[in-house]
Amino acid sequence: MKLTIETPEAMEAFGSRLSETLQPGDLVLLSGKLGAGKTTMTRGIGAGLEAIGTIQSPTFVLARTHRTKNGPKLVHVDAYRLSSAIELEDL
Repeated sequence: MKLTIETPEAMEAFGSRLSETLQPGDLVLLSGKLGAGKTTMTRGIGAGLEAIGTIQSPTFVLARTHRTKNGPKLVHVDAYRLSSAIELEDL
């Protein structure tokens, strides 16, 4: 399946719709160039999950954890600087 999303607003809306299908423990991996919309989509997922606080890129801190009103935490990881899967497991 190929999907083209034209605007940041549409990307965020798609993330919100995607959140409706997620179950506790699900993992969503996003890959793309700088500015591709990964954090924008994550904001949409966070909105759909009713995440508390602002969703920002975790580039400088590697990971940000957001509580949600009625479910599991949303963990937003920027794995760009990680050099191995072991480092990801440590997060």
